[in-house]
Amino acid sequence: MPNVITLYHTCLAHKRPAYSISMVQDDDGKDVSYERLLLPFGSGDAVEQIVGSYKSISIEGGFKINNLMGLRPKAVPVILVRAVIDRDITSAPANRSASDEVVELD
Repeated sequence: MPNVITLYHTCLAHKRPAYSISMVQDDDGKDVSYERLLLPFGSGDAVEQIVGSYKSISIEGGFKINNLMGLRPKAVPVILVRAVIDRDITSAPANRSASDEVVELD
């Protein structure tokens, strides 16, 4: 739970979308990737609302969702990725193509 709260605080502090991927195991021991995207909304410089989306995915197929990321999950989630989405962080070359925007994660 502290990792989720940290992501919300990060979204608020940077006033930018925040994204995370955590890996957890279900009750049967199947690996489940848990992805979360937080989008801040507001007026001016204030974040007034955060819209969140999450998706649970398992390469192994079906999995048990019961208490997967609850207050007392069977396994502790392992954070794989945490990112703030901000195109202004780096200056992009003027002749950038669409393929330059693809990022592969191993």
